[in-house]
Amino acid sequence: ELNRLQTVPVEQRSLFTSEVPGKNRGSLEVWVEMIESTKASDIKPSDIRRPPEVGIEVRFVIWSAFVTRPFKEEHTDVKISAMLDCKEYGGCHPPTQETDIHYTCTDGKAVFAWRLVFPNIQMPVFACAVQFSLLHSEALMGDSVIGTLNLDLKKYVEKV
Repeated sequence: ELNRLQTVPVEQRSLFTSEVPGKNRGSLEVWVEMIESTKASDIKPSDIRRPPEVGIEVRFVIWSAFVTRPFKEEHTDVKISAMLDCKEYGGCHPPTQETDIHYTCTDGKAVFAWRLVFPNIQMPVFACAVQFSLLHSEALMGDSVIGTLNLDLKKYVEKV
């Protein structure tokens, strides 16, 4: 609470080792409190516990895919897969979810209007990312990857 009011000085300090001088090995965020020694026993120490864990839900809406090139015989059977990589995920849905299949896409446009939901991600997270894959789906041969996109979610979920 005090830090939000900017009354407590907070400093960022880089960590170095003598084995590898000049190479940053991480950083520390330090909260500095300075009190007159005569008043120290009268002032209650600051509460520096971690904030309580909060569960959040991440939702993706897949509206469409554009410029999907024909994969086989002048068409593509398009499907999108999302694979969540987050140790703090404890939701009831699987960490890998897929849209339905947009069959016989010949013009490069696939329309889905599909929602992917990842509930109960416990904050704070150490690392949290999702990999989207555009797939050509075939019942007998299995799915073939057309392309992938990796999205780091940590910077977004920390803002919740």
